[in-house]
Amino acid sequence: MLKNRAGESEAKGHPDALAWFDVGYLVEAYKQMALIDWHRHSAPALDGYAWVRKAIQLRGGDAEMEFAAALISANKTMQAQRDTHWRNAVTGATDGSLLATNLVTHSELVGIRATAMAELRAQSGSVKK
Repeated sequence: MLKNRAGESEAKGHPDALAWFDVGYLVEAYKQMALIDWHRHSAPALDGYAWVRKAIQLRGGDAEMEFAAALISANKTMQAQRDTHWRNAVTGATDGSLLATNLVTHSELVGIRATAMAELRAQSGSVKK
């Protein structure tokens, strides 16, 4: 159903970034929870990460979506992607926002211990580039 919503918006010539994000994030969440056997499906059909990247592109950059992409790409084979998405999220986060709170709370994801956004921004240079 979510994939249909995204595909229909694309077919109408008005791609919906949130629709692509929703289906991509759901697929990747299912993969992490092992609710779908992604090895048995073709990679292009179930590449949620690609759909999230598409959503970010359609939005012209979105710090919240970048944070979600960092979470999706947190496995060892995607560290470079994770670090890029993380830096983009930190750069775009507004002080006091829910995103800022989540970034500080989950800063250990990229090997940083921070208690505030100012501290996180100062340490973001230690995230691999």
